[in-house]
Amino acid sequence: MESIKEKVAYLKGIAEGIKVGEKSEEGKILIKIIDILTEISYELEDLQNAQDVLEDFVDELDEDLGEIEEEVFDMDDNEDDEDILEIECPNCEAVIEFEVDEISDDGKITCPECDEEIEILCDCSCCQENT
Repeated sequence: MESIKEKVAYLKGIAEGIKVGEKSEEGKILIKIIDILTEISYELEDLQNAQDVLEDFVDELDEDLGEIEEEVFDMDDNEDDEDILEIECPNCEAVIEFEVDEISDDGKITCPECDEEIEILCDCSCCQENT
């Protein structure tokens, strides 16, 4: 496929070949039109080059953003994170993270900081399945 620039150059060559000159009013107009088309073709080429650069830049930004999203939101792509609970120990006020299956049959866990048993009062479906 020919570019616009090549088509305008071909048109200019035809005009020179048939000796369109500035002697006639029509010749003057045709030469001016071809000159304007030449300028437009160069501007379009510049715009296309700028567009290509912008597309490359946006692609790089998209890849970088994808990496950031993975770091911030996915956290190792572990879907089991839904089963992790967090509570504050009423005895030592330490924040404790534990999995639902760590809750004993009597509904208690042991605080790793103060070794006191903590009763887990939870009525969510994840806890009901495991207690």
